[in-house]
Amino acid sequence: MMDSAELDSILKCVLQRLEKEFLPLKGDETWDVRARRLFYRVVIDVFREKYLMSEEEAKEYIYVEGLNPFPGEKSGKVFNCRLYPDAILKFDDAKIAIELDRGKTGSKMKNALLKAGIHKLAGNFQKIILIFFAYGKLSKYQLSKKDQKILAFYRDKLKTYLYLLRLPNRFS
Repeated sequence: MMDSAELDSILKCVLQRLEKEFLPLKGDETWDVRARRLFYRVVIDVFREKYLMSEEEAKEYIYVEGLNPFPGEKSGKVFNCRLYPDAILKFDDAKIAIELDRGKTGSKMKNALLKAGIHKLAGNFQKIILIFFAYGKLSKYQLSKKDQKILAFYRDKLKTYLYLLRLPNRFS
């Protein structure tokens, strides 16, 4: 098994590739299904290239809803409902929840951050990663000092990290 010290290196590679993929906001399938499929393919490719793993070996570290279900408890139960992240990266020393979300407005990003943070509060993950695909005007938005203060709270108190992928308007 691999430990979570590799997470930053893996994320860097995955985010660079996701930015190049330009996931359109609209398509034949729902955005969520397309985003999960893309994320899964990119992570598997990173594991193959970076660690020379087969897809079968890589599947032991990445679980994506609808593609490679996580065996066992995914997350806690809150307000009488279960929480399921879009994906889970499993290391021998940590379980990382991955949320994939998108939007053209700040309220979509705010709601995605709230949803991601609750995974930490439910207690089954050591870290939460929110990969937010920003479309339209939101793709050009520069985080304010207040935004940065809120993100610091999420990072420091909830171990929840926002990665903003800024996509050109032509993919809106």
